[in-house]
Amino acid sequence: LVCGGGRWPWIDQGDLEWVVRHLQSAGIGLMQSVTTPQIQGLNPSGFREALIQGQSHEQILPQYARALGAWDWYAINRERELAITTRTMEYLYLGLPVIYQSRMELAEMIHREHLGILIEHPDQLRSIHDLGGTLRRIRDGLVHGVHHLLDVDRHVFRLTDYLTRAGS
Repeated sequence: LVCGGGRWPWIDQGDLEWVVRHLQSAGIGLMQSVTTPQIQGLNPSGFREALIQGQSHEQILPQYARALGAWDWYAINRERELAITTRTMEYLYLGLPVIYQSRMELAEMIHREHLGILIEHPDQLRSIHDLGGTLRRIRDGLVHGVHHLLDVDRHVFRLTDYLTRAGS
């Protein structure tokens, strides 16, 4: 599995050490490609001065594409109530099933379209029999079915239609 993103102070990905051990016991590794922001306080000037080191998309996306899936679990927080994780959409676009927080912003779509595994807490991984096989079955389905959700032309048409009606 891959695990990406930034380790911002408000991010809680659960007990990743436990997750790594549990995945290893199932024969699954976890490749973490995360950045650690260097911030001198959480204020606008601090954000401008943040130095984030990590890999470029050109480097990381081919690594993601070879993975079985993605660990994309976050505890609920204010940011998740207001934002969508671009990283999650990249995982799905690449055909990776996500292990995802059941109460986050994309959970309904992930459930409806069979795009991953929803859990409320990381220790729920214990109840998933044959995690690797489950992720492979979901991934096989994603290869054939996720792109219709990300059809730019369809979404641009819907947005243009909305803006046209709103201007009338």
